[in-house]
Amino acid sequence: MPKNSDKTFTEFHNVQYQNSKMIWIKGGNDGVIGLFNETHSNNFVYEIVVGGGGNTWTGARSKAIKFKTFTFDNYFALEPERFKAFWLTWSEASLEVVFGVGNQIGSGKTIRFNRDPTFTLKYLALYDGFVPVSYILELQCSKEDIH
Repeated sequence: MPKNSDKTFTEFHNVQYQNSKMIWIKGGNDGVIGLFNETHSNNFVYEIVVGGGGNTWTGARSKAIKFKTFTFDNYFALEPERFKAFWLTWSEASLEVVFGVGNQIGSGKTIRFNRDPTFTLKYLALYDGFVPVSYILELQCSKEDIH
């Protein structure tokens, strides 16, 4: 996997007034989601890698550190022949960000991480530079308080 400075995220989506997003990913490994507070392609604040390490783990980290939140749970493994549903939730009231697998936001297997209190999630972007990976991003999101 290249160093962070080598990544170029594309397709920035403004999520500033939202608190959840559905994402469908198809690929053999390395679906990467970047969370940003501005639209500079190499300046992500948080990164979620789905199917890292040859599709053996999924994890989240801040830009400055190694992966501290990760799972080897096979529920998170990508599938090369079909799109698999994942979801992401966050709240300005809480510092927790939750990433899960499944068709319903708030249910299924999850990984959780805390964000820096000075970080406001304004943009979500996708990265597909490692291997062929396809994404479908939900067009609208709820603003409900999801726990």
